[in-house]
Amino acid sequence: MIALKDLIMKGILALLFLGFVGVAPGQDGITFTNKLVTFTNLQRQVFRDVRLVRADADGIMYRETVGVGGGLVCYTNLPVAFLESLGIFRNQIAVAKERAGRQAAADAAYRLSVQQHAQEEMASRALVEKLATLETGVGGEVLEVTPDGALIAGSWHLPHGIMGEPGSYQEMQLLSDYQMKLIDGNEVSLKAYYMGLYTYVDVKGGTRTVRHYTCDAAKAVAYLNGHPPQGRTRAGQYEKQNAGTIAGKRVEQAKVVIGGRVLQRIGDSLLVDSKMDLSNWTKPLTPGEETALADLKARLKVQKLPPGFTGLCLLTEYSAVESIADNDEVDATIVYPTGTYQYTAVNRATKTVRRFTADKNAAIRADESQRLGQ
Repeated sequence: MIALKDLIMKGILALLFLGFVGVAPGQDGITFTNKLVTFTNLQRQVFRDVRLVRADADGIMYRETVGVGGGLVCYTNLPVAFLESLGIFRNQIAVAKERAGRQAAADAAYRLSVQQHAQEEMASRALVEKLATLETGVGGEVLEVTPDGALIAGSWHLPHGIMGEPGSYQEMQLLSDYQMKLIDGNEVSLKAYYMGLYTYVDVKGGTRTVRHYTCDAAKAVAYLNGHPPQGRTRAGQYEKQNAGTIAGKRVEQAKVVIGGRVLQRIGDSLLVDSKMDLSNWTKPLTPGEETALADLKARLKVQKLPPGFTGLCLLTEYSAVESIADNDEVDATIVYPTGTYQYTAVNRATKTVRRFTADKNAAIRADESQRLGQ
């Protein structure tokens, strides 16, 4: 009698349970019938009086009892005790967590690939824009074909000119990677890309530095990728620390303005024929001269114009030296004396000229070293 009673009770309980929960065809989920619950997920979001629809491999689907709405709550975001009360076992939860982990990893990898692709596309676009800035037309007479390329005497016109003087100018340049046979005396006109500077020894034994252009866009790209940024890299900390020192004051009092044609590039220094005679700026000026003087002060960022220097000099630590070739012009620049420089001229005579630096910090260090006898 007891065994029969137990069987009847179990049957009744099974029927009651199936009134709320029915097993769907297959083993992929559970379908709920009239299952109204209130629960809280692991993020403390409360789902009040919602009707459960189905439990699939990833989570529980529900519908709102007020209005139209519903959704899916993942097993990984629900308390284990609540899931087990619905007949969802721990092994199903573990499988769902593993699947969610793989999906999260796949999503992260996809987002990373999209980000990398976007970055590569941006870098490629920036490279194309930079390459466009290097593109120019190179033309003129071939003076000499060398193993490195053709030395060409080109002519170019500046509407505003150099130092405010419009006109046409001659420029020697090296052209490489052209797809034609050139001989001395040929006239050429080709599209090319800037590749930095080229130094060679002329027939008189002098060193000359000219601009280098290539017809190969791939080499220009390689130049862009490997070329260091222009400009000085020294921080202003040294100047701040020494602005009030005796050396700093001496250097500041000795500064001058130079500007003129580059006769020769010597390593990272420039032999400049400075023509900055500013003595006429002290007399009464015309309105036009006053405007020019104001513009010069603004460019030099000074209230009072330092003395000008006229004559040959060696300029060091010039910020734009990477792009300067022989016969280029150095615009008006404030410089600081660091001694003298000796060199041998074409006629084998020894010349001594003033040495200036465009870097005030370097001038301070030179002054301190000289005072200390280093």
